[in-house]
Amino acid sequence: MSLETFFEVLLKGTIIIAGIVAALVIGGLLIVSMMPIAFGCLAAYFLYFKKKGEEIRQKEREEEFQREEAERLKREAYAAWEEQQRLKAQLEIQKWREEEQKQKEEFATQKHREAEEERVRLELEKFDKKKTLFDGSFESLGTNVFLESSLSKVKREELFGKGYKRLKVSSFGVSGSAFYWVYTRHNESKEHAFFSYLIKALLEIYVEDAWLHTTRAPDVVCGYKGKFYCFDVETGSNWARNKEWVKRKFGYYKKRYEKSFIFVTSKKLKFKYSKLGIIMTRATLRKTIADLFKAKA
Repeated sequence: MSLETFFEVLLKGTIIIAGIVAALVIGGLLIVSMMPIAFGCLAAYFLYFKKKGEEIRQKEREEEFQREEAERLKREAYAAWEEQQRLKAQLEIQKWREEEQKQKEEFATQKHREAEEERVRLELEKFDKKKTLFDGSFESLGTNVFLESSLSKVKREELFGKGYKRLKVSSFGVSGSAFYWVYTRHNESKEHAFFSYLIKALLEIYVEDAWLHTTRAPDVVCGYKGKFYCFDVETGSNWARNKEWVKRKFGYYKKRYEKSFIFVTSKKLKFKYSKLGIIMTRATLRKTIADLFKAKA
């Protein structure tokens, strides 16, 4: 290579290097001069997005607040509805209770009225029973005694089939005799059965209950104000069979009961039993029983 050529290549290289250096310098200068703008742009960009972010967050907070407010309003509305339903239910319950109380009062009034009507009915029935028993016009004594004239032929045949016996008797000895159909128990006579039932019916005018017995006890027993009274029907057959046994029986009754009454079916027996108890005859039966309870009233 000649010297001339060498210097020519060196010159070109130098020019190129100088161009590159100049370009770099100019570029550096441009970069340095553009940096404030770049930083300004970055700052503006950052501020913009910061503002945007704050706006978005504010919007989200507002939306959240609105949602919460909507939920709160919804809860308040539901609570108000629940309170309304509770008050409505309370009013319904109160109304139901008032209706129930009213029904109870009406029921109590009705029951009282019915009880009073029943009391009056029983009093009238008792009065009628007393009237019919005391005047001897009764048609029956429970299911044990039936007045024959009040029975049909079929009914009489039915009673006969059930063991009832026909008896002609005067209840209180002051009027004519009438025929009755009487149910007898155990080995008792129909006359004994009739007057046992009659005494029981007369007692039940004054007391709640009177009890019939068949053996080893008085024929009729009743309780009144904590005391017990006994009634025995005597036809004379026991006296004829065993007089001493009859005396012992009534001696026992005197000790056990407040008073012992002896109903004799015949006046002829009155004096035989007079020392054994309080004697009743057909004529004195009603008055004796009535006087017993009048004295105790």
